[in-house]
Amino acid sequence: MDLQLQNKAALVTGATAGIGLAIAQELAREGAAVIITGRAQDKIERALDAIGNGAKGTVADLSNAAGTEPLLARLSRVDILVNNLGVYEPKAFMDNRYQTNSARTNRREFMTAMGLGIAATAVASSSLFNAAASGQTPGLMTKRIPRTGDVVPAIGLGSFLTFDVLPGQPRDHIREVIRRFWEGGGRVIDTSPLYGMAEVNVGDFATALGINDQMFIGNKIWSTGEYLADDSHAARSLEQSRQRLWRDQIDLMQCHSLVNVDVIVPLLRAWKKEGRIRYVGVTHHEPAYFGALARWVEQGDVDVVQVHYSIHTRMAEDRILRAAADHGTAVLVNMPLEKARLHKIVAGRPLPDFASELGIDTWAQFFLKWVISHPAVTCAIPATANPEHLLENVAAMRGPLPDHDMRVRMVRCMETIPGFDKPDRMTWYPEKTYPGVIGRAQRELRSRA
Repeated sequence: MDLQLQNKAALVTGATAGIGLAIAQELAREGAAVIITGRAQDKIERALDAIGNGAKGTVADLSNAAGTEPLLARLSRVDILVNNLGVYEPKAFMDNRYQTNSARTNRREFMTAMGLGIAATAVASSSLFNAAASGQTPGLMTKRIPRTGDVVPAIGLGSFLTFDVLPGQPRDHIREVIRRFWEGGGRVIDTSPLYGMAEVNVGDFATALGINDQMFIGNKIWSTGEYLADDSHAARSLEQSRQRLWRDQIDLMQCHSLVNVDVIVPLLRAWKKEGRIRYVGVTHHEPAYFGALARWVEQGDVDVVQVHYSIHTRMAEDRILRAAADHGTAVLVNMPLEKARLHKIVAGRPLPDFASELGIDTWAQFFLKWVISHPAVTCAIPATANPEHLLENVAAMRGPLPDHDMRVRMVRCMETIPGFDKPDRMTWYPEKTYPGVIGRAQRELRSRA
């Protein structure tokens, strides 16, 4: 039986024995990420041993609203609910409610406390990840964040240079990019204080479109301090980002390019504990620093690693992606299109005939499907300021992904194209300009130097 339950989260209540346990076992065998509940830890542990497949369990007394709190704290998303709760004390035949410790809770009240609709089969809690997955059409490629089980779409949106616009200049195209990204099923947006006006534009337009609290926003810290271990610069950066993004809590905060990493990562862990952020990450885009980046993954201190990875730049496979898989670390991929340089290389060339086997219509799909098909990759974050290019990017989340043999074939195809060995020697975004505050500052500095 193949129920196609991969990337589905299943909650089975009262599943430490009997039919509940049998259902949980079958869901796990079909590929679902199973969470069970019970009233005794020893029974849960025995049930988890029987279920296997990475199932998780929580002790929870679901007979009253207060008892659901431990479960709600752990849940981030539920696609399948199997309510196997039992009522064991005698009741009148027509009484469909039960009472425990003077707290009366009927089925509707229980479902409400759980954040679940009576008729729902795919259910979301108040988590941002649930909002991120809601409203998406069937067939959208999603990936699971290993340490929480939270699910995100496999194509996100970067903002370096592309979202940097001089104040007062036209920026409606950025609004349209974000709008189409949302409607196309995208939810993960990556930005940074270093990206000029990018934070401002993400915050303004996500808020104006009414989707800010439903996006998964990854941001960064590039900070030192007045002295060793001083966090004042980082604290000011966080507060500025919260104001620009119009966010109380930021989903992911990353140590940008490993700057001051020995101080920043512990600080990010503190912010996570304090509820200011949800995930801790580290980033780099230069292969020369991949060894240092890998060490942070191997230490197990981070939830997310962001790394440069593409059909051309594959060095991350040697150590970082392997370490991420081994240590349950999510992987964001920057520069999956090599900042438009891959498109420059294939300009005017038709897609190979075999691309149709994967439903590939554009080179953007070709390159992005190759990236997100790696099992360790969670989400690729190509940047664009062009609404039409955005649609090409998010289309990579639909249709089949290449298997190992097809990935090899795709690389060999690219190796036959002149210039494929040279994107790292080409300028970023060939024949494109982004006249934002970054470009202005760079021009002014060159003139002074």
